[in-house]
This record gives sequence, structure tokens and C-alpha cells, in this order.
Amino acid sequence: MTDRFRAHAPAYWDRGFSVVPIEPGTKRPAKEIMGWQGYCNGPPSTDVRQKWLARYADYGIGLLLNTEIAPGWRIAAVDVDDDRYVELARVVLGDCISGKRGKKGATFFVKVGDK
Repeated sequence: MTDRFRAHAPAYWDRGFSVVPIEPGTKRPAKEIMGWQGYCNGPPSTDVRQKWLARYADYGIGLLLNTEIAPGWRIAAVDVDDDRYVELARVVLGDCISGKRGKKGATFFVKVGDK
């Protein structure tokens, strides 16, 4: 097992993204992190970051949506659950990042304006 969270989380935080440690083999934040949804409004404090890096070094990384990534812009995701619509979503969404392919469909990460 690698120290995935410890190795990569600081790069996300440095860019203003909010990430939390994800329990290995799951899609859920570490059990001990109560109220993780509050971190959607911005990254945790420096003290919390240091504690997480030490405690959850080998956990995965969960990128929280709604984080402001630039003034007036937030990160969001569009899930397309049917392979037949993936190409259409690429055309409609335009310049975005396809972050993950699942058993079917894809998830596209996009930036959305506050207005």
C-alpha cells in the first residue's frame, strides 16, 4: 500500500481544492471525520491537514465538489450512467475533464459559475 493521501493531498490543497481521506476500498470519507460536508466550502485548516496526513497517509483521496476553485467558479460533476450518452455529454459539456470511467458511463468534472 502506498501513502497515497500523504503524497498527493497537499498538491490539491495548494491549488485550492478540498480533498478528504477516503477509506481504502470504499468511496466514503474516513469514519472519524464527522461533518466532512463542511469542507465542501474550502480546504481544512493547516492543523487539520497535518493530522490527516499523519493519520490517513495510506487512504485514498476524495475530491469534494462545490469547492471554489477561482473567484466565482466552483467544481461540479455530471454523472452519465449510460454509455450511449457519454459522447453526447462530451459534445454538450464542451471543455471539461472526464475524470472517471465506470462499469457504465462516465463522470465529467466541470467548473460552474456562481451566476
